[in-house]
Amino acid sequence: EMLKPSVDVSAKAVQFASIKLVKSDENEAILSFRGVDQSGALSRAAQEIFNLNLSVKWARVHTWGRQIDDVFCVKPTPDIATSVQKLVERLCPPSAR
Repeated sequence: EMLKPSVDVSAKAVQFASIKLVKSDENEAILSFRGVDQSGALSRAAQEIFNLNLSVKWARVHTWGRQIDDVFCVKPTPDIATSVQKLVERLCPPSAR
């Protein structure tokens, strides 16, 4: 049986102000998840990346005050832009789309 990362139920309510594809080339795609610091943000972002079958190479968490920028490096795919759009639809409020 395949193990999935577990997500706290409260993490389902996590939203980000923006999710952007910062860089993409043949070696890596860099995704930035920005918003207000909230419980479960990192795990929610990681869960949705996992749900899209993207492979995380590394992650960095940046926090300043109440703001966060969770940055993930994933293995690039031909449809990475579509994956980013799905992340935005799932994790950003309608006003941020």
